Amino acid sequence: METFSVTNHPKSELYYRFIYPSEVIFREFIVSTLNSEKICDLYKLFYSKNPSIFHQKFLPAERFFKTHAVITTENEQKIVYNFQFGEEKNETQFSKFEAIVYNPTDKTLNPCYVRESKDIPDRCPVANIGEKFFPFITKLNTKPLGDENKTVMIALEWAENDFTHKDGSHHFLLILEDSTSQNLKKYSMICHGVQLQYDPRDKTSVDLYKHYVKWEIEYVEYPKDIEFILRARYVSGIKKYFFKFQYGHIKICQKVFTSWIKFVSKLSDFSDEVLENNDSSYKNCFLRCPMYVVRLAKRLHEFSFDGPQDENPTKFKQGLHSIAIFINFLFLAYVWLAPYKAMIGSVFSPLYFYVSPNAFLLAFNLEPLSSILFWGSNRVYVDLQFGRPHYRIYPLEKMFVIPFLKTSWWTICMEFLYAWIVMVILTSPFYGFWSTGEFLE
Repeated sequence: METFSVTNHPKSELYYRFIYPSEVIFREFIVSTLNSEKICDLYKLFYSKNPSIFHQKFLPAERFFKTHAVITTENEQKIVYNFQFGEEKNETQFSKFEAIVYNPTDKTLNPCYVRESKDIPDRCPVANIGEKFFPFITKLNTKPLGDENKTVMIALEWAENDFTHKDGSHHFLLILEDSTSQNLKKYSMICHGVQLQYDPRDKTSVDLYKHYVKWEIEYVEYPKDIEFILRARYVSGIKKYFFKFQYGHIKICQKVFTSWIKFVSKLSDFSDEVLENNDSSYKNCFLRCPMYVVRLAKRLHEFSFDGPQDENPTKFKQGLHSIAIFINFLFLAYVWLAPYKAMIGSVFSPLYFYVSPNAFLLAFNLEPLSSILFWGSNRVYVDLQFGRPHYRIYPLEKMFVIPFLKTSWWTICMEFLYAWIVMVILTSPFYGFWSTGEFLE
């Protein structure tokens, strides 16, 4: 018989002295008179007195609950104890208890809510999304690449009667279960992110990403696209470094465009101040004329992205919109191109000194490497460059390649050819490519 003293704990509704007769009697008879919240309070109380105490001593016997490993995006090692069972004949005195989650990191025991807890088999993992726990959808499980020892599983955040978030989005977790070892299953995160408007009652697939671009639709669908998802997750060799290089370029563009937008905003605010101020110090023509150019550039930039505000714009406005897009595109192309063309120029510089300047100009203007390395072949690539939050499948540095992997080689080659032609046109006027008369001496 063990005796624990309870002192200086005003929040506890327990008696001053609690007697623990034996582990069997306590777990079989006394715990059934409590509930999940009181069990957790009791554990917290005695853990504060004895940090080495084992949490399972405060739970019912193992036949009364199911155990689930918890999968989180932060790779926390949590365990859920679920007291609810599916069939009425399996109900016990603990079937009305809430589930309890144990966190080994800080050794806490807390009640939790598990969606569809009655239907989750024992030892199956659950996903921790926000403050709730969701089962992995068994009807969407798939064996990747025909490997019977591995299973890809998906869990989705959803609500019974309404969308979870204001924009209708829901979070998801995609994991790989490896049962190669007979006694122990291993789980690893493939990806996680945000998808839109999932209704678990009538869907047999999940759109992890869908974005309409004119007549084309870029999307990632599970389980249809599991091959592309896994290829993105486990890409290796030259492809791995190629995509790492491209993602580095995306991050650089995000910083450049963010800095550029801030600079334009400040310059635009200053130009508005100059043009609207009647002070004599601001009436200087040499100061006001550049400000008109700045205002025009700002209007052009806004018009290229927002387009005509009319429901049925005239052909003239549509033409102006196309011109604005073209001018804005040329500027952005220079932003993408300039640093890397400088690198290519340094690589080809021996041609200038040891062959001829015209040979250097020809190689510099016609090399296709820049278009292959720094030009995105899909909408996702461009959206990420601008920092647009459309594509939200993490880790981004791996998952952004899924649309690229799904794109046909013909489309990719045509896109790179287009980029190469654009780069030739952009670089040629600055280096006398057309004015020399001869390409090679």
